[in-house]
Amino acid sequence: MKRSLLLFIIVITALLSGCGQQSNSHTLEELEEEYPSLKKQLSTLTEEERERVKIPDYIPFHVTNVEAVVSPDEKDSIVELVFTNGTLNLHVMIMEGNNDVYQHQKQTVELANGGKANYSINEFGKKLYWSDKQTNGTYIIKLMSFTPENKMNYTKNDVVHIANSMYPSIS
Repeated sequence: MKRSLLLFIIVITALLSGCGQQSNSHTLEELEEEYPSLKKQLSTLTEEERERVKIPDYIPFHVTNVEAVVSPDEKDSIVELVFTNGTLNLHVMIMEGNNDVYQHQKQTVELANGGKANYSINEFGKKLYWSDKQTNGTYIIKLMSFTPENKMNYTKNDVVHIANSMYPSIS
């Protein structure tokens, strides 16, 4: 009986830890080791572009794969990391330059680093974007479902938490 109870507790603990939010501190190099296709996808990035990439420490779902898309346009560097579990995606886009992302926006939120970000929502998910003068980059994060009929239980606070976790010394 004791053995069955212990086994039950171990199984439940494993299930709960595997299904919840993910809070891992990864560097770009660690992600490339964990997901080998990522290294090839990011091989064209310059050192400056690699330094601009920020990896969130907080992702509100269990990640099973990470992919990257790098814009072939040398003039406008865009890197997009996609964290997925097969149902949900977290897109983290990094663009060179400080674009005026506050133009015509109705909903702004304050980030933990003191910066301001724009928040928007559509049928696919939630989006937050901001400029970072320190890295000379503009960041966009999108928490999305593959299909609009899959309602997400995530809030604006989750998206802000993701953004804040990209600045680990602050969050």
